[in-house]
Amino acid sequence: MTRKLRAVQFGCGPIGCAVAKLALQRPDIEVVGAVDIDKNKVGRDFGQLLGIEKELGLLVSDDADAVSPRRTR
Repeated sequence: MTRKLRAVQFGCGPIGCAVAKLALQRPDIEVVGAVDIDKNKVGRDFGQLLGIEKELGLLVSDDADAVSPRRTR
């Protein structure tokens, strides 16, 4: 069984959001967090920030350590 790549989006500007939208379309990538320093973005649902139809249940954080995926074996 192939494991999904767990990804955190660092930077939620126009380019970062475009990258995240592409990642969300890939079955082999699981977006598990988003980080940005813009206080207007922190605390918002990442799906809302991306402008997609659904909330993702991922809140944008300004703390990279808090959202970094843990390596599992």
